[in-house]
Amino acid sequence: MKKFKFSAFCLSMLFLLVLGGCSGNDDEVTPPGEGPSSEVAIEIESEKGDEGSAIYATSATISLNLKGVETYTYQVEEGSVSESDFPDGEIMFANAEKENGNGIFTAQDGKNTAYLYGLNGNTKYTAIFAFKVGTEYQVKGFEFTTPEYSRRITIISATRDEIKFHIEMPEGVYYKWSFTDALNYNSMKDLFMQSDVDFLGNPSVGVSCGPQDITITSGVQIDPDDPMWGEWQVTQGTAYVILVGESDEEGNLDYEVDYGGGMLMSQALAPTVGDYTEEWSDEGVTFNGMYAKQMVYAQSADRVDEKATVTVLKKNETKLKVAITPPAGAQSYGVYMTSEDDYELMKKYVGEQGIPALVFNESTPLYEPQEIEYVGMSIGKKYHLFITCNFADDFSKQSFQEEVYEIVESTKPDVELTVVGNVEPDQPYKVSYTIKAPNGDCRGIRYVENSMSEWNASLRPEYGMDEKYYVTNYGLDVTDADVIQAINSSEGYKMYFDSFPEEENMLVVQAYNEDEDLSEPYMAKATAVADFGTPVDADGQAIMDNLCGTWNATFNRQGSNGETETITFPVEFSREPEEAGEYADYDKLVKTIMTMKNMTEEEAKLYIEEEKANYIQAREKQIDFYKMKNRIVGRFKGEFPHKYASPWDLFNNISYSAVDADDLFFDYGPKIFLEVIPVEENGQTLYAVILSANLYAVPPLSDWNTPFTYYIMGYDGSSAYHTDFPVKVDEDGNGLTIQAYEYNGMTLTPFFAGMYNNAIYNTYYGSGDIVLTRNNASAMKTLKSSVTSLKTTTKNMLTTPWAAYQTATIKNMPKTFLPSADVARKLKRESVTIDCSKSSFIKKIQK
Repeated sequence: MKKFKFSAFCLSMLFLLVLGGCSGNDDEVTPPGEGPSSEVAIEIESEKGDEGSAIYATSATISLNLKGVETYTYQVEEGSVSESDFPDGEIMFANAEKENGNGIFTAQDGKNTAYLYGLNGNTKYTAIFAFKVGTEYQVKGFEFTTPEYSRRITIISATRDEIKFHIEMPEGVYYKWSFTDALNYNSMKDLFMQSDVDFLGNPSVGVSCGPQDITITSGVQIDPDDPMWGEWQVTQGTAYVILVGESDEEGNLDYEVDYGGGMLMSQALAPTVGDYTEEWSDEGVTFNGMYAKQMVYAQSADRVDEKATVTVLKKNETKLKVAITPPAGAQSYGVYMTSEDDYELMKKYVGEQGIPALVFNESTPLYEPQEIEYVGMSIGKKYHLFITCNFADDFSKQSFQEEVYEIVESTKPDVELTVVGNVEPDQPYKVSYTIKAPNGDCRGIRYVENSMSEWNASLRPEYGMDEKYYVTNYGLDVTDADVIQAINSSEGYKMYFDSFPEEENMLVVQAYNEDEDLSEPYMAKATAVADFGTPVDADGQAIMDNLCGTWNATFNRQGSNGETETITFPVEFSREPEEAGEYADYDKLVKTIMTMKNMTEEEAKLYIEEEKANYIQAREKQIDFYKMKNRIVGRFKGEFPHKYASPWDLFNNISYSAVDADDLFFDYGPKIFLEVIPVEENGQTLYAVILSANLYAVPPLSDWNTPFTYYIMGYDGSSAYHTDFPVKVDEDGNGLTIQAYEYNGMTLTPFFAGMYNNAIYNTYYGSGDIVLTRNNASAMKTLKSSVTSLKTTTKNMLTTPWAAYQTATIKNMPKTFLPSADVARKLKRESVTIDCSKSSFIKKIQK
C-alpha cells in the first residue's frame, strides 16, 4: 500500500512549547532609542531556565518589555558582536520572511517572550533584535552565555527531518549510544523482552569517547564507510529514544543478567514525552556504568483548524460504514481505524503526542470523498477513527481529528436455522449439509466444518473451547447473495465439503440477522460413503506385479539460474505398505507415552500394544484399498525431496503425532502411486498406467516432514496444477516415463512442491519427464506388450488449477482449520480492529 511521504522542511530555529532557560546578563536594560514616538521603550532580559528541561543548556528564553513597538524579529550569532557589526533592521525583516527565516512577531505593550533553541551549552551568544516603530527600525543586541550541560543527553534541536543532541560524558570515558524510534524500542521491549543492552550493543555507530554533538539527519547513511547499515530515518512528529551507556574501549558493556528463574514478561518502556532518566530500570539486567535515556519527538506538522465531514451510513454488531468528505483546501487525506485496546497500546508506546504521526504513517491515502466499510468489529468495544488532512505538498500543514464509535448489541431476534447432514451415495470423497432458515430472515452465515477426528482433538469444553468457541474464533463467513437467497428458500441450500471415504464430519454454523448479530450455533453430522472400485482382471494384476520392485528415478531439476541439475534416487514399488516391525526404541517409547498420556508404565505398554493392533488393522484396510483402486505405491528410498519414513517409522517417531492409525498411512513418504486403468482398443483390453495425484482421493507425497506437505503437481511455466500424469513404457522396453502432457493448450510438466497453509513455499521444478529404469528384462517385456498410452485425457485424469482450488466455488466449501487445544489457546483472538479483526496494531508490530 502506498504511504504518504514526508518532505524536508527545516527551520533554523525551532519554536516549541517547552520553556527552556539560560543564565545571562539579567540586569541589562536597553534604554529607549530615538524614533518617531517618545513613548517607545525597549527592555531586554533573560529568564531563569529549568534544569529539569530536556533542552536546558541548549535554549534561552528572552523577555522583552516593550512599549510603542509594532513588530520585531531576531537572529542569533555565536560569540560577542559589536553594535557596529549589527545588520540593518530592514534587512533583518526581509530575511525573516524568507524560507527558513525566524519570522516576524507582532509586539504588544508589556511583556513579550522570545524562545531561542538549537544552541550549544556553555557558549556565549549575541541575540540581535530588530524592532519596527512606524517606518523606522531599531536594532538592539543582548549577550548571554548558556550554562554547562547538566545531563548526559541534552536535546539541541528537532526539526521534521533532523534531530541534534549533545552527549556529555567525561573525557577518557568510552560509551555506546543508540537512536531508535519509540515504537520499535517499546514494542521490542514489551513483546520480546529486550533490554537496553540489546539496543546499546548495536555495532552500527561504533564506540565514542568524551563529550560530543550528534546530528541524526533523515536519508544520511548511518555509517559513511559501510552502506550495509542503511540510512537514518527521521519523520515529522515521530517519537524517538536515545540511549547512552558506558563501555570499555572495544565497546564491551559491563552488565549482569539474572532472570531469577522466572519468565521475563516485559521490560521498562521509554519514559513519557520529554522525560529523561539516568536510572537503569530493566528487569533481570544490572548495568554497571554511567547510563542515560531520553525520549524526543521530531517537529510535528503545523496544525490547521479544519475538519473532514464524517457521516455514519451503517453501524451494527460487526460493521461500521462511514462517508468522509475532506474540508476545502485539503490536498489529500488519510484514514486509520483502530480498536480501543490498540489505541491504548499505541499511547503506551509513543505517547499521546506521537499518535498523530503514528496514525499518519499507517493511514490509507485518499483524495476524493469516500465511503469506507469496516468489518470484523466486536460488541462492547470502542473504535477510534483518525483522519489526517494535508494542506501542503510537503505535509507540513495538517489537520487531525478523532471520531469514537462504540459497537452495541442488536435488539433484533436471532435467526433460526435447520441443518441436516446428507448421504452422497456416488461421492465417497464428499459430504453435504442442507441449511434452511424457515423464517427467511438470514443475512449471512459463519461456519466451521471438519472431520470428527479433528473436532475431537480440538474440543476442550472444560476450558470453554466448545463448538461455539471454534465457530466464533475460526469460522468462515458466507454472504454471497445467491447462497443466502437459497438458505431463505423453502428448499434450503446444500453445502458440499471434501471428505475421506467413511469419514464422519461435523458442520457447526451460525446465522447473521439484519444487524449481523450471530445466532447460537447449529450442528449436524454427515458421513461419506465407502470408496468403490473394481479390481482389474488377471492380466491387469500381472501388470501391477511386474511394476513392483526397485527402480532408479531420474528427475531433471530446473534451477532458478536456468541450469539443470540431474537428481537420481531409488523408488521401491510395492502392492502394500510396510508391516509393523521391531520397535525402534521401545523403552523410550514407553517413557514418552507415560509422560504424554500421564500413564503408569503398565498402562503405557498396554496402550502401545493396542495402537500396534490398530496399525495392523489399518494396514490391512490399506491393502484392500490398493487392490480395489488398482494402485501400487512407490517409496522414495533416497534423500529427495526429504528422507523417507514408513508408516511404522512414524509410529515410532515420538515427535510425530497422529489422530488415529489411518493417518500413518496417509502421512508417510515420500511416496507416489501408480494406477492401472483398463483401456479398450480394437476389441482388446489393454491397460494404461498413470501416476495418480488426485488431490481429493490420493494421499500426498508426504505430510509428516514439518512444516510442509509435499505433492507432485503440474507446472505450465507460470501456474501450478493438481493433476494425474500418464506413464509410458519406453519403446526400447528399458523403462517407464512419467510424462509431461498437453492439456487445454498447456504443457504440464511434473514437479515437486512443498506446501504450508495452502500456499506453495518451496518448489523443485522439472525440465521434462521423470524417467524410471531397472534391470528386469522379463518384467519389462510383459509391460511393453500389455501397457498402452492414454489417447485422450479421460475422467481418470484430474486437472485442477491450484488457484481455483484455493478459491473453490460456493458449492465446494473449504474445510476449516481447527488447531489442537493447546495451540488454540495461544491463537485465541484477543481483540479485533478495513477488516478490523485482521489488521490490529499488535499484529502489525509483531511482523
